[in-house]
Amino acid sequence: MSALPSIRYWSTSDKAWKPLASQAGMLTGADGVPAPDPTPANLQTGHTLHYFETGRAGRTVYRLSVLERRPERVVLATENVTAMRVAIVTAFEPGALQSAFFIERLGGDVWGYYQVMRATDGASSLALGREASYLNRLAALYRHTAGVPTDQEPPLAP
Repeated sequence: MSALPSIRYWSTSDKAWKPLASQAGMLTGADGVPAPDPTPANLQTGHTLHYFETGRAGRTVYRLSVLERRPERVVLATENVTAMRVAIVTAFEPGALQSAFFIERLGGDVWGYYQVMRATDGASSLALGREASYLNRLAALYRHTAGVPTDQEPPLAP
């Protein structure tokens, strides 16, 4: 999580490469104090962790659930625990922004990566309709996971 500020995505509104977060890190709980990044021992099936991101929407706390962890497959899910606000508007109520990550060995040293994101009923109409921005954020996370430069041209969605 501490690497999030170094991960860059293409901002469709600013037409520039921007960091995913200005600050990010793990927490001891939803209202917890800062904690170190998780180790593999922390990422066991059934474990729940919390982290925060600070960015355009201010400081948001997320829940990270380890749904599955085996040598050949990892499934993680996240959702916002605190509301995400942009200025005075609530973009996402708690639990309204959810994501799931699937990393699976396809054979040998080849791995597959799949991520989905959804906005539930607690999402403001102002936060919807920004698919290009969300795609670029997902692409940046994929690139980071794959070990390629996150601001590699071209952006997924200009």
